Amino acid sequence: MNTKLFLIVLCVSGFSWADSYEKLPLLPDDEAVSGQDWLVHAVEKKATVYGMPDGKSIALSNGLLRRIFRITPNAATVSLDNLPSDEALLRGVKPEAVLVIDGKRI
Repeated sequence: MNTKLFLIVLCVSGFSWADSYEKLPLLPDDEAVSGQDWLVHAVEKKATVYGMPDGKSIALSNGLLRRIFRITPNAATVSLDNLPSDEALLRGVKPEAVLVIDGKRI
């Protein structure tokens, strides 16, 4: 699922982080795929949603990329990393989309 759509669905549906956030596995220290070239060989690691120790963020990772979202008080991408090269791809936090429901900007 597209990550923007994922966040919009969570916001609109009234998802309760207090009840479900604690059930997420914590982000491991090293979830990067290493070894063979992922362009040549299939990556076996599955994309996973992780909780962060701060209780305010979630991480989406597939072993190649990791995207961390701050989920409280509002949703924002705070980190986007290329894991095999250990390179940060995000240069600044800014709005990625504007959600308008029934003419009201959320």
